[in-house]
Amino acid sequence: MTPAVRIGVGVIVAIGLLEMALSSIAALTGMSSWSQRFTELTRIEPSTSLRLGLGIVAGVAAVTLAVGFARPTWFIVGGVLLTADAGAVLVRQLYLGDSGSSLIPYALFTACGLVAIGAGALTR
Repeated sequence: MTPAVRIGVGVIVAIGLLEMALSSIAALTGMSSWSQRFTELTRIEPSTSLRLGLGIVAGVAAVTLAVGFARPTWFIVGGVLLTADAGAVLVRQLYLGDSGSSLIPYALFTACGLVAIGAGALTR
């Protein structure tokens, strides 16, 4: 990869990492704003076990994406977790018929996960 592409990939993966870290903190600490936003987007009231499970997945995704900057093959693991986490919300939104600006954040995070997977695969 050229230096410009590496920088671009780094910025995109950093966006995903930041989202996963913040989401993990919010979910694991039980912030009401996280639960309200999740309910608005998916129309599912998160149980404690769902909230903790999603928080753990987001935390592992953040850690593996951070490790990926030193060992790029870890981008694959983090990218899969990020894509699964954000992609599930995006698919649920599409299933419910959401449109417009409500789809943008989770489409962006899903794309960040796909870029991380690609970057990890290309550097192997």
